[in-house]
Order: sequence, then C-alpha cells, then structure tokens
Amino acid sequence: MKKTLWTSLVLLLVLSMALLGVVGCSGGQSGDADKPTIIVGSKTFTEALLLGSMTYQYLEYLGYPVENKTGLGELAIIRPALESGEINCYWEYTGTVLINIMGEEPSYDEEQCYNDVKEWDEKNGIIWLDYAPL
Repeated sequence: MKKTLWTSLVLLLVLSMALLGVVGCSGGQSGDADKPTIIVGSKTFTEALLLGSMTYQYLEYLGYPVENKTGLGELAIIRPALESGEINCYWEYTGTVLINIMGEEPSYDEEQCYNDVKEWDEKNGIIWLDYAPL
C-alpha cells in the first residue's frame, strides 16, 4: 500500500510539473549535508500545500537539507518571501505572475506566457524550471 501511495505521489508530482513551474529554485546543489538548506514554501490552498509538501519530501528523500515552510501565505506574502530569500522555491502559475506581478494582460498562448514570465523573473534573480512537454 505504501509503495502504491508513493508511486501515485510521484506521478502526481510529474503531472503537476507539466502544468506548473517551480519558481525560484536555484539548482546546482548536491545532497551533501554541508550545503545550504533549501527552504520550500507554498501558498495556503490545497493544491499548493500538496505540491509544496511533495517537493519538500522528495528533496528530503534525495538527501538534501530542507526546511518546510509550506502554507506560508498567499501571493502578497509568498512572493516577497521568495524575493528576500526567506524561502528558496514554491509552486506558482505562470498566469498569476503575468497578471498580478508583471501587470500584463492574460495570454492564451501558454508557451509565450511561460517565456515572458521566465525572462522577466530572470532579471529578478528568480529561476523558473523548464516545463514538461505534453
């Protein structure tokens, strides 16, 4: 039963990665204990809590030192936390950043939306992971 649950969670994580991007993860770190702790945050709604928790657990499983700050707060709280370094990563919709952070109009071209947000956030020192092709 545990193996089935773990497999389901991993599949859910992969599917979620196809639909969302992880914001702010700097990458390039190994699982060595002497590396800085990765602080995983999330918003407070169910999907964000699940994705944040799964990310935290997966990084911990891989041997990374991690701190759990899931459920930190909504956009007005979590985005400044990412920008200030209080957290290192959280799951975010590209459309949320496009509209609420960048102040742009909604886009129905998902690839253009992703590229615009990724390029804009790179200027802020925030890295979006590549999305999984469908």
